Amino acid sequence: MRGGFWRRKEGRGVRHAAAVIFPLLLFFLLLFSFSAHADSIKLNLTYGYQNTAKAGRFLPLRIDMENTTEETFAGYAHVYLAESGSSMYEYRYPALVEAESATSLAVNIALGTGVNQLLVTAEGRDGTVYGSRRIGLDVASSDAELIIGLLSERADALSYFQGVSLYDGLLRSRTVQLDPEKMPQDETELDQLDLILISDFELSRLKANEAAAINRWVSGGGTLLLGSGSRGNSALSPYYDELLRTELSPGERSVDMGVEADGQEVYQSLYAAPVYLFGGRERLLSDGAPMLSVVSRGAGLIAVSAYDFCELQRFGTEQPAYVDLLLREILGERRLDRLSVSATEKSLRNYWDIELLLNRSDLSKLPGVGLYLLLLLSYVLLIGPVLRLLLRGQGALRLYRPAVLLLSCLFALLVWVMGINTRLSGSFLTYVRWKDYSADSIDETDILNLRSPYGEEYGMDIKTEYGVYPMLKGTDYTGDLSELRAGGDIADTSISYFRNHTALRIRGEAPFTAKYFELHNKIPNTGEHFEGEVRYFDGALSGTVTNGTAQTLYDAAILLYGRLIRLGRLEPGQTVPLSGLSVETVPVQNSAWTASRIANGSGRALLGYYLSSELNGYFSHAKLIGFFHDDPLDFTENTQIERYGVTMALASLPLTEERDGEAEYPALSLEPEAESGDYEDNTISPLFPAVLSYSFGQGEKLLKLRFESLSLPSSVTEESFRLLPFQGSMSLYNYRSGGYDNVDYWTVALSGEALAPYLNEENVLRIRYTPRDEGRSAFTRLYLPMPIVTAEETEIKENGTVPVIRVQNGAAVSADSEEETEEAGTAAASEGETG
Repeated sequence: MRGGFWRRKEGRGVRHAAAVIFPLLLFFLLLFSFSAHADSIKLNLTYGYQNTAKAGRFLPLRIDMENTTEETFAGYAHVYLAESGSSMYEYRYPALVEAESATSLAVNIALGTGVNQLLVTAEGRDGTVYGSRRIGLDVASSDAELIIGLLSERADALSYFQGVSLYDGLLRSRTVQLDPEKMPQDETELDQLDLILISDFELSRLKANEAAAINRWVSGGGTLLLGSGSRGNSALSPYYDELLRTELSPGERSVDMGVEADGQEVYQSLYAAPVYLFGGRERLLSDGAPMLSVVSRGAGLIAVSAYDFCELQRFGTEQPAYVDLLLREILGERRLDRLSVSATEKSLRNYWDIELLLNRSDLSKLPGVGLYLLLLLSYVLLIGPVLRLLLRGQGALRLYRPAVLLLSCLFALLVWVMGINTRLSGSFLTYVRWKDYSADSIDETDILNLRSPYGEEYGMDIKTEYGVYPMLKGTDYTGDLSELRAGGDIADTSISYFRNHTALRIRGEAPFTAKYFELHNKIPNTGEHFEGEVRYFDGALSGTVTNGTAQTLYDAAILLYGRLIRLGRLEPGQTVPLSGLSVETVPVQNSAWTASRIANGSGRALLGYYLSSELNGYFSHAKLIGFFHDDPLDFTENTQIERYGVTMALASLPLTEERDGEAEYPALSLEPEAESGDYEDNTISPLFPAVLSYSFGQGEKLLKLRFESLSLPSSVTEESFRLLPFQGSMSLYNYRSGGYDNVDYWTVALSGEALAPYLNEENVLRIRYTPRDEGRSAFTRLYLPMPIVTAEETEIKENGTVPVIRVQNGAAVSADSEEETEEAGTAAASEGETG
């Protein structure tokens, strides 16, 4: 009996050992198999520029794949990133790696805030993982950095731009060297950069598509700085020499660098030529000659310097304040302020703006409330007195209950039939887009919100010529991305790039969850564009606008800086003369106000978003704006998907603000200096006075000063925008008497000797605004009268000495020698006295 016991015990021990050994053996076999797969494709990753990453932007990513096996790998490279612990985004790119060889993929991904790691895998078409690599991203310090891309034959000589404290310590510069042999051909690859500095470099080495990518990056909000020096015009040729209003004739000269050492102004002996650009704002004057000129292009800037920055290596190293001064003069306080805001704040703000813009539904889906109310009243009357009286009169009151039941079923069926058009049968699309027309191309931007009323997989196919990028809120995720992916119970959004289409697929999301995507495409223009010219001087408007497209343009308008011309409807081929149309003053930097004066509904929301994100600074051209109805979806072949959206058309038209040798421009083309008070975007608080100084350049010959005040249309109220026209007293500082003189800003127009006392030797105008005490809320802002300056336009001297004045498309650009300025001032005073 005891032997039987031990035999049974021994048998149980064998079975127990087998139960432990076999799973362990299976585990090691699977582990070996997985390791074999994982090691068969080796992955190496580099991102950004020198592995720098700025959150909330597009991130260039290079994936090096090495196949260590004797079989060809045909599958996909997957890039995973997590927006939060419950949502993952996946990019999928086809990959083919020959046996025992290597290849590389260069891709761009939208890097939301909170994304501090990437997981890249090489997977077969059956989902088998052959290689995996997870990397952390250095994004923590990028919020406070201004990243400068250097393109130069002597990039080491520009090292003084590295690590400079900027904007009162809120930013620090960081430089990265660009490879001239591998310049990007897509503007999204440059999105990590805030500024590109090109100095001592032959621009002809850039291919046309590389220069076009830089230009598109600038138009999207980037800043390009070009140094000229001894190269002269060749430093800008062949892509930017058309910006020059005069030829660059460099010579050796002593240049005032704008900084001081031991209480003395610092001069450097440099090869330089004064820079005058069409529509440029002249900065860093040296003896009255501009050493820097800045012109706006789209939402970005192009700046041209009179000298070569590589010649300033020693000076820049000893005087880091120069770099801070230079970038302040180029970018201005507003742009520096935006750059200093954290990426998380900017990303969330942009996401909320998009959410407000796209979380809309097709209004035709709304049920007819009046019809349903009529149906309800009919039902109540029928099952109440009508049916009961009818059956009683027929002596069939016993049929009342069955009759009520039958009527209820009929009315329920009727309600169901009436609601067919209000229900969603599948995924649906809400979109906005704008098309920027030029003579050569059409730049199209689409922002989509793809949703589904069901918690099942859904998606959409996009044409391959469109770049597709998800727009993320940027919720932090600090866990292990590999474990999150392996869990399999999270929402997954994939963007798969195939030969003939790009596939969007969304899995595991709750019904009606918003999914935002941004699409970009630039197509050649086949002949449809807008033509015209706008001329505006001293309140007189002229010119024409022609709709050269095949569609009717609705709610058309022309937007100047701080001014609006409403056109209404433009039929295909129609030419509208501008003479006689009214010009309305609108607040600069208040996109909601301006949009409300042009369009309604979704068009108003789209225009407000565009103005705040794409046209938020000074611009010297005329911008034509309008809307298309029933514009077909060009980005997808799926034309049957339920959709609701709006299309906005844009075009830049030449603007002339000159007449009879005189030119005018708004003083706000340069940001005034607030000496006291609460000033922002040409508005002040209604509770406190403010003193502002407007600078017009040392050598300018100003002929006239007037003001344009904001009118308050009936459709715009204080409650809707918290903005009112300035009401109070305005005083100009008199440099001769040392006090302030009150003026009537509604009617004042100073010229000649009447204007002279209010300008000092540097042409600075100081104005004190005192609001009227009417007990307004501290949240209300008062919009100040906009100063408009008229200046004499004379020819720039060919020998490179300082001219009197140059103004083009809304910006003053010149100076003259002291003797000539005095003579011109005397002549102007005599003319004023004669008048």
